[in-house]
Amino acid sequence: MNITDLLSGSVISSIAESTGATEKDTASVLANALPTLVSAMASNASTKDGADSLAAALDRTEVPEAVYTNLIAAVHENLEAMYRYVRLRKKALGVEE
Repeated sequence: MNITDLLSGSVISSIAESTGATEKDTASVLANALPTLVSAMASNASTKDGADSLAAALDRTEVPEAVYTNLIAAVHENLEAMYRYVRLRKKALGVEE
């Protein structure tokens, strides 16, 4: 599963239902927000306080720090593909913003 698979099907339906938004609007918001959120998390984790907070959060969820670090690296390496996906998704959904 790649990260863009998370933006489809029941995940979007569930979020849309819980927020009262349409699936189209929800998909657009998620597609636009994901690259920004991932970059912000990586930036935060690069500071000492952020790294400590990240380690504590990952410890609570039992996610190894290496898994998180590899995920962030993979997203960064594929941001252009993610941006392309966002453009295609917006076009398919008929959304401009």
